[in-house]
Amino acid sequence: MKNTSIRVDKLIISMILAAFCLNALAAITDKRTVLITGGTKGIGKEISQIFDDRNWDVWVTSRYIEDKQFGKNIKFVQVDLTDDASVTAAINKIYKNSGRLDVVVNNAGYGLLGAGESATIEQIKNQFDVNFYGAIRVIQAVLPIMRQQRSGHIINVSSTSGVRAVPGLGFYAASKMALEGFSEALSAELSPWNIKVSIIQPATVNNTWVNNCVIGEKQIADKYKNLSVNLRKTLLERTKAGQEQSEIGNIVVSVAENPNPNFRYQTSVQASDIAQDVYLEPSGNAMNGKMISFAKTLYGD
Repeated sequence: MKNTSIRVDKLIISMILAAFCLNALAAITDKRTVLITGGTKGIGKEISQIFDDRNWDVWVTSRYIEDKQFGKNIKFVQVDLTDDASVTAAINKIYKNSGRLDVVVNNAGYGLLGAGESATIEQIKNQFDVNFYGAIRVIQAVLPIMRQQRSGHIINVSSTSGVRAVPGLGFYAASKMALEGFSEALSAELSPWNIKVSIIQPATVNNTWVNNCVIGEKQIADKYKNLSVNLRKTLLERTKAGQEQSEIGNIVVSVAENPNPNFRYQTSVQASDIAQDVYLEPSGNAMNGKMISFAKTLYGD
């Protein structure tokens, strides 16, 4: 009789533990998961912190893993966005740990500064490998998960440079325009699986983006040198009055939490004005005239 009582007690304990584990698993799987590329600094860091404050399961990529100290529950995964195997391994790790992937924010990127004749082909390839192909690698790696879930949201951080190209930032603009064109087609292609695609278009931002720009190595004409030097100086000055990164972070998170998001979002009045100037004037002559005038000031004419 005593042994029977012990067996019943053990059975009850086992059932309690099983119920506890199931509840814990349900709590984990019910928590929405987001991946932010380039999420350890700049706009990406702001985005990741706000997602964390909103109680998301947050993962951020970094090329180099260090002792990160921001965010209560933010997890870091080492990724080289120019390497297919590295991206695939990172996505597999996230899915294995979280059991789902609801939102991907493709934020990683950098600028290549200089006239069209000033950059080497290698520099241009590197620009696209991170800004454009890097985003595609991530998207292709996460889509099988999202299609299986029959839900998901891909948010691509573009720029007003994805709408019009500033002289001296042509290759950066080309990478963002490519991302926007790809996103337009992708949004329609993924509609059968209820997977959303959105583009975020910031304008001037108060951050250190300009400091991290790569300069074209083929400064073969004095005018090109003037353009590069004066553009960098102008951009550094303008960023002081640029939009705060936290504002962009809040917009991105609100887009992720919107069940019926727009395809395109401008993050400021400046960004909206630029988009309006481009989209409402099909010939492009007015914007082209503005950019020619801006080039003259950069050349010192």
